[in-house]
Amino acid sequence: INKQVIRNNFKQNSSTKIIQILGYTDINGTKKHNLELSKKRNESTIDLLKKINGVDLNKSQIINHGEVKNASKRYYKDRTVKIIYKAKQSITQKIRKAKKGDKIELQNMNFIGGSPVLLKESKPILVELLKLMQNNSNLKIKIEGHICCSFIDDQNLSENRAKTVYSYLLENNISENRMSYEGYSSKHPKHPLPEKNETERMENRRVEIRIIDK
Repeated sequence: INKQVIRNNFKQNSSTKIIQILGYTDINGTKKHNLELSKKRNESTIDLLKKINGVDLNKSQIINHGEVKNASKRYYKDRTVKIIYKAKQSITQKIRKAKKGDKIELQNMNFIGGSPVLLKESKPILVELLKLMQNNSNLKIKIEGHICCSFIDDQNLSENRAKTVYSYLLENNISENRMSYEGYSSKHPKHPLPEKNETERMENRRVEIRIIDK
């Protein structure tokens, strides 16, 4: 596995969804050995991808193919792991395409559980949003917070998480006239409550921005 190639293709905070990881070997060795070898190659690739912030492996399909069906003349070319992926649009790209009234989810915006405190790895998303606001003086937004798991937001967590984003922009000289914020608790879930798994819970607890003007 060429680790540098993977790092170059999946840069930190690149917001990339991995669809499939496909492991192969050359035709040397027994089929049982090659199947196990392709599995180990996939596992090594997954371990590396997990260290890259912004890579989504939640719904990836992992297939250990073993040896290739059509061998090449040079065996080393068959010792591969293929990664099928879809790169998500950045906040900047989404806002450029958005119309007034559109909502845009701040991907990978994660908080400490039960808290409005933002995780360190989510800071680059805020920085990107700040630069976008700085470079587009006509852009006005509403920041909308949502929670998962419960119909009752007794700690006002959804609003406080939206306020975290609002306060960061305000502290960095974005005028309050260009922003507002509101919490919606779990009134607008992407997945029905109670959620079936952690993936659905993560997608329900989110922060979105609504385009007011641009």
